[in-house]
Amino acid sequence: GAQSECYDVVQDSLEYIWIATDNGIARYDNQKFEVFNQDNGLKQNTVFRLYPQGNKLWFFTYNNYIQYLEGGRVFTPEF
Repeated sequence: GAQSECYDVVQDSLEYIWIATDNGIARYDNQKFEVFNQDNGLKQNTVFRLYPQGNKLWFFTYNNYIQYLEGGRVFTPEF
C-alpha cells in the first residue's frame, strides 16, 4: 500500500531508488515500486536510514535493528 511517512531516500550503484518509510522499504526501478516489510523479513516496518554499500542496502529500523537487503532478500547480521 501507499507509504505515509518517508524518512530517507537513496540511490544505489544500480540506480535503484530506495525509500525508507513507516511501512517498510520501497524500491523504485524507473517502472514500478517493490516493497520490503515484515512479510519479507524486516524486524520492524518503520525504517529510518538507508546505506547502500556495494550489492547490499543496509538499513536501521525502529528499536535500532540493523539489517540489510541483498539479492532481494533480507538478512540480519551477527555481531
